[in-house]
Amino acid sequence: MAPPVFHIAVYGLLNSDEYQLAKHCLEDLKRTNSKQISHSEIHPLLEYDWKSFLLNKRTELRGETWAFNDKCMVFIDRQLLGNADQFLHWAKTTFDHTDFRSNELLEVFSNEEYK
Repeated sequence: MAPPVFHIAVYGLLNSDEYQLAKHCLEDLKRTNSKQISHSEIHPLLEYDWKSFLLNKRTELRGETWAFNDKCMVFIDRQLLGNADQFLHWAKTTFDHTDFRSNELLEVFSNEEYK
């Protein structure tokens, strides 16, 4: 039986640590499990674009997304998984992936990418 194949999309506020955490987790998964990641998308958004995206997703998805206040949204197979922490938990459960990056390093990534 073939292992499952996933389509993963990460959207987030460019200068947030949460987005950087999800982005780097996805990059790690692509590198180590390329046969199981059929397609991946990373969408860094500036403040205005993030707010517009979030409003559109809240309208489209309704329900619990109205209370969504995080700085990152992760979709697996076009279904909302949740924020970066939920994505890391999924990555640990699905691929036994553990993130090693400190908050300080994520902040450096945020500052560098925002330039």
